[in-house]
Amino acid sequence: MIRRPSRVALAGAPSGIAASVALSPPGRRLRGSPAVWVAGAVLALLVLAAVWPGLLTGRAPNDTDVAHAMTGPSGAHPFGTDRLGRDVFARVVHGARTSLTIGLSATAIGLVAGALVGAVAGFGPKLLDGVLMRLVDVLFALPELLLALIAIVVLGTGPANVAVAIGIASVPNYARLVRAQVLVVRGTEFVEAARVLGRGRTWIVLRHVLPNALGPVRVLAAISTGGAVVTGAGLSYLGFGPGPPSPEWGSMLVDGQDFMQDAPWLVLFPGLAVAAVVLCCSVLGRAMRGRTACARGDASRGRRTGGAPASSTPATVAGRPARPRPPTEGPRRSAPTPRSSTSATCGSPSATAGPRPRSSTASTSTCGAASAWRSSARPGPGRARRRGRCSGSPGRPRR
Repeated sequence: MIRRPSRVALAGAPSGIAASVALSPPGRRLRGSPAVWVAGAVLALLVLAAVWPGLLTGRAPNDTDVAHAMTGPSGAHPFGTDRLGRDVFARVVHGARTSLTIGLSATAIGLVAGALVGAVAGFGPKLLDGVLMRLVDVLFALPELLLALIAIVVLGTGPANVAVAIGIASVPNYARLVRAQVLVVRGTEFVEAARVLGRGRTWIVLRHVLPNALGPVRVLAAISTGGAVVTGAGLSYLGFGPGPPSPEWGSMLVDGQDFMQDAPWLVLFPGLAVAAVVLCCSVLGRAMRGRTACARGDASRGRRTGGAPASSTPATVAGRPARPRPPTEGPRRSAPTPRSSTSATCGSPSATAGPRPRSSTASTSTCGAASAWRSSARPGPGRARRRGRCSGSPGRPRR
């Protein structure tokens, strides 16, 4: 017995057709891997530093001590001090609040705006869909950092404007993904049932379409949070973010770039904090993707088990019906088979000369099953002569 791979039923496929795609196996292995637990622990520690920094350090981020300026990592100063004697560890811990706030706010803005644009484009009229998607294509042509810079030029500098600018730059990604999911969900049976019951379009979108379309969007939001933190640090490095003496990771990189040879710890630890956020968000996003795929696979297997047998309907891939295979043996008939057709062999006059009925097949002949299936499509000797005879029987040479 051949073991079939686990599959996920495609939303919007017609009832009675097993539309499926193969699952990606890395997601199931990634959920319980140590990398997921380590990433979750590091990200939880950074969130704790942003919410309650006094639990991790008792120093203020702007306290100066000129006598201990530019000292390396030690027991009193785990990450060393800067040129003003400020503790780098305290500044990294307090800077987590500003950096993570910018990243999470930008992700929330992009998710809400992108989901709104994608839902309107996917569930709205065709003309509106075309206009919105062409606008999204134009925004896709520009890099995300360039879009954020254009938005900052219009809005101004500051942490809030940086978060809004990054969120606006990430809208095309969410809009494209939400529109694709809405187009899949809008053709399902429960959405058609809601329409038949007289539900409004807004109610259907909010109650049925968006909750079923936001599965992959959550994965994108988790991965994009790290990118938003990097973009926020880059904008702060360029001077558009929080100004000094704010302990933000990007501004700390600006302060320490002139002392990289003499005091590399000034840029090492803020850079490691940014890299840790990006890696943790990426690992957790992949884990969420594998969990979503596995949950869909379990649900689709349950639906197939409770539904019609798998042999009753032809299997499809990506919603397209498979080609029917030629029969391996002749069709069963209630009427008796003529003696001439059952005793005929390949190449005999009775098998090729003269018209034969549609229902007669070479079930007991020596011809292959594929040839019998083709020849039974149209009656008459002319088709048999054009197709040629079975291998081993003499045929008329072509002129």
